[in-house]
Amino acid sequence: MNELLNLPFCGILISIAAYSIGVIVCNKYRFAFINPLLISIIITLCVIIFTPISAVHYQKGGNIITLFILPATVVFAINVYRQRYVMLANLVPLLAGCAAGSCASIISIKFLSKLLKIEETLVNSMLPKSVTTAIALELSAQHGGIPAVTIAAVTITGISISLAGPAFVSRLHLKDRIAAGCAMGMSGHAIGTARALALGSIEGGMAGISLCFAGIVTSVLFLFLP
Repeated sequence: MNELLNLPFCGILISIAAYSIGVIVCNKYRFAFINPLLISIIITLCVIIFTPISAVHYQKGGNIITLFILPATVVFAINVYRQRYVMLANLVPLLAGCAAGSCASIISIKFLSKLLKIEETLVNSMLPKSVTTAIALELSAQHGGIPAVTIAAVTITGISISLAGPAFVSRLHLKDRIAAGCAMGMSGHAIGTARALALGSIEGGMAGISLCFAGIVTSVLFLFLP
């Protein structure tokens, strides 16, 4: 049994099964606060805590899945290409919005971290929380961050935007589909973009574009961090 648990397919199988269950539950109940990724995380944690499968066993397969983060992010380029004319017509507002959002994200984390007296390593791990995982991990590593904390921060941010984003758009009576997509992609990166796609093709396209812009802007801002 221990030999089987040490095989990479164990972690891969758990991840696929957990996410599949999450998708089935979401499709059946369609509650705003239910997200496939959130459900899969809860299921995976329960498996690791309550079964002989440890985090070490799971990580051998989980690390292989992590390799697909970058190509999965690149797939958003397809929808960006389809909305390229909308992007060019609204290039300045999109860039300005992403720049403002990236600055607000970094400044808010810095301010709250000082207020709560959080150590520098954890701060550097959380700073790139609003960009996609592939970029966030690289930025975090360059500033001595902890990869596990960075992934957690990015995931929590994305799920939060996925759950609350559409409600905010509705409550604020945001009729502009471009602005709605930009907001969800800039703040919620890939997970927010996936949720924006469910709202419409324009929202999804703008979210994908904003995801890219936010990654570039945040990377530039990190050059000026101490």
